[in-house]
Amino acid sequence: MRPFLTTILKYCFSAFRVNTIRFDKAFNLEGNLFLKIEYLNSPAGGGKHSLIKKAAEFARPGEPVLFCQPTVDLINQTVADMERDYPQLIVRAIHKDNSQKPVKDIINSFFDEIPDAYILVITQSAFERIDADFDRYQWHLIIDEIPNVTRCFDANLPETHGLITSLISASPVPDTQYDLITIDDDEQLEMIAKNKHKDEVWNEFKELAYTLLSPRWDNYVDRDAYENLINGTGSRLNIFSRLSG
Repeated sequence: MRPFLTTILKYCFSAFRVNTIRFDKAFNLEGNLFLKIEYLNSPAGGGKHSLIKKAAEFARPGEPVLFCQPTVDLINQTVADMERDYPQLIVRAIHKDNSQKPVKDIINSFFDEIPDAYILVITQSAFERIDADFDRYQWHLIIDEIPNVTRCFDANLPETHGLITSLISASPVPDTQYDLITIDDDEQLEMIAKNKHKDEVWNEFKELAYTLLSPRWDNYVDRDAYENLINGTGSRLNIFSRLSG
């Protein structure tokens, strides 16, 4: 299996705390729940209706579907298509345009009584932030489009990098030119990520803060460039992030 696909599968199922990826969700063997992994290989834009059809097939009493997409615009179109083509389904979307706290509302919804033939549609970024102890095994998970496995934050911050660099430490990775980032002040970083008062400067660091806080991302800096930034001879903050599963 290609390494990036293995990483994505680990990411998707670790978010649901499934420890072992197996073959079929339909039965148990020696007390273990088996899982089936399928993928749809199609040209860009050509697979959405097939995924919607698959979601409609999966959705049944006791087996809700979590449908993850990259953007709110895609979600709105998907929900409209589902409601038009499968009126028997109960479809709900939770995202930043209809919820002040989408991740919290998504997590709360997992503990609600599940309606018959229920599909919950959320963004991939919200899916990444789910961290709650609920009954994952009853859910079917559909990921529309391959999630990004790398991220890069790059900004010219000679005067203001301390908003982030004061909250983190960098430790050398042996035999490389990179340092691994660890968090020193997770409370302050979480305040930046949530940005309760919608501070415009903090907003520039919002996604970076979420990435740094997430246990599913490993974050690195180039050692020399980072040291130059800290001692005042450099100006750019570059943080490279890799999805770790």
